[in-house]
Amino acid sequence: MPRHGGTAEAHTRAVDRGWEAALAGEYRLAALNRDYPAWRIARVRRSDGTHGGWWAFRHAPLTPAERTAGLYPSIARRNAVDLVMELTAQNDIAAELAAHLHPAESERNRQCSRCGSSPSAMSRR
Repeated sequence: MPRHGGTAEAHTRAVDRGWEAALAGEYRLAALNRDYPAWRIARVRRSDGTHGGWWAFRHAPLTPAERTAGLYPSIARRNAVDLVMELTAQNDIAAELAAHLHPAESERNRQCSRCGSSPSAMSRR
């Protein structure tokens, strides 16, 4: 006796898995844009509709000094993990550059590792 609806059920499960994967990708994209506000992060969609790599574009243009220090205006990586690693490295370079260019401001904005207060706030206590 033929079984009716088997392929429709399998198709529904496959569609549900596809939606879950798409939502997970959208949540990841939103989280990255929230966590790296200096960047606009996007996912590449190939011509066949599948997702390709990840891109990050700086909102602000870089100065020659920032480029010389190793900062990039945009980054492309195959997956989100590699993109996060590069964005973290870029943040580290930017922080080192800011500390080098503006040491007094960098020291003033530094936070206490124990309580999270800035030295200027602690001196007001």
